[in-house]
Amino acid sequence: FLDMGSWAVNQALSVGIFPYVLKLLSSPAAELKEALVFIWAKILTVDHSCQTDLVRDKGHIYFLNILSADDVPEHQQALSLAVLSVIVYDYA
Repeated sequence: FLDMGSWAVNQALSVGIFPYVLKLLSSPAAELKEALVFIWAKILTVDHSCQTDLVRDKGHIYFLNILSADDVPEHQQALSLAVLSVIVYDYA
């Protein structure tokens, strides 16, 4: 659904998806990695204000761990890098 554009991301945020995907970053489930990286890439592309909450809850560490893992596909690492770049961009 989020791949349909910024309107879809805004709709997902408006119904309250944010706290749930933030909480999922603490899950050790490997099968969630690809979906979570994709979801966060979409959210942060549309709404940069989420970066503060993500850093406050140490969510950035999730994406740093993906970058340092040897068993993660390159496209997931690239999206993780994109997420991290949005997190640090103009961070106050």
